[in-house]
Amino acid sequence: MKIRNYMLIGLLPLCFTACQTDEIPVPPEGNGNTEQTPEEPGESEDDSDKPINEELLLGLDATLKNLVESRSGVINAWQTGNEIGLYTEDKNLKYTYNGSKWIAAEPYEVQKEQTVYAYHPYSENIRDMYLDIDVTKQEDVMYGQCVVTSDFPTAKPEMNHALSLVRVKILRDEYLGEGMVTDVTIRNVTSYLRMNIQDGVVWKQDKKSDIPIGGGYMLNDANPTVPEAILPPLYHPQDVSVSFKLDGKDMSYTFPSYHEWEAGKIYTYSIKIKGAYNGEVNKEDVPIDVEYWSQFGKTDDIVIREVDFTNFEDMFFISGRTGYIPACTAVPAER
Repeated sequence: MKIRNYMLIGLLPLCFTACQTDEIPVPPEGNGNTEQTPEEPGESEDDSDKPINEELLLGLDATLKNLVESRSGVINAWQTGNEIGLYTEDKNLKYTYNGSKWIAAEPYEVQKEQTVYAYHPYSENIRDMYLDIDVTKQEDVMYGQCVVTSDFPTAKPEMNHALSLVRVKILRDEYLGEGMVTDVTIRNVTSYLRMNIQDGVVWKQDKKSDIPIGGGYMLNDANPTVPEAILPPLYHPQDVSVSFKLDGKDMSYTFPSYHEWEAGKIYTYSIKIKGAYNGEVNKEDVPIDVEYWSQFGKTDDIVIREVDFTNFEDMFFISGRTGYIPACTAVPAER
């Protein structure tokens, strides 16, 4: 009996221990800290994977200054495929018009206030803010600028025309021949230019070329065909002329050296043909019609004066196979 009592007394501590063990909660695995450990510097995602902030993207909404009626080569409304370059912060960005808006070739975020220089046509080869121009391509060249900020990142430059437009209107007047005009060409034109895209100032290079501008039409004074050329602004055109064939006869007219062709303006030269077929051909007067591209149809008054035969600088001539005859001079009136 004593031995059994001793055994019961010895088992009592084990029972107490078992009961206490069941009541103690088991801790979770690990250290029990459920907070995430902050990432060490350099462990974040690569910047190239960072989402683009579309609110900061540089956009384009260009307008045209001095709108004119539609002409060959001259842009008076944006067409699908037109390209404009935006130069800013040493970046030369290309934008293409898709028919309704301008699409950037690559995204560019505006992080601060900055000046944007716009130019047309776009070129990959912008050097020191200068655009090389080939006049023989007969492309309209434009420039403009504006300021953008992170709050207003869309560039809205007003585009200015950097070159002049020269038109040649040949009128039958008293000419009795068939009146077929062919091979109209502007000759001795400075054909390579360099434009500062900041202000549109054009610098002329040495090379000169002839630029064909049309032909293959009949004289029609009621509804004349008017060939035209996009030419460099010239304050004194030297030896620049227009030549054409009238019923196979070679004729030419040299633009007076005292004339001035300003950027963004249209100059129309009207050449009247006098004389019978196979007879003498001369010009009575060549009025100069200066039309501002912002107000199509506006003309300068023309002052006609008798030729001073001692002042050969101011004489105009149109030559034919039989020679030339001096006539009157036309001088734009002072504004």
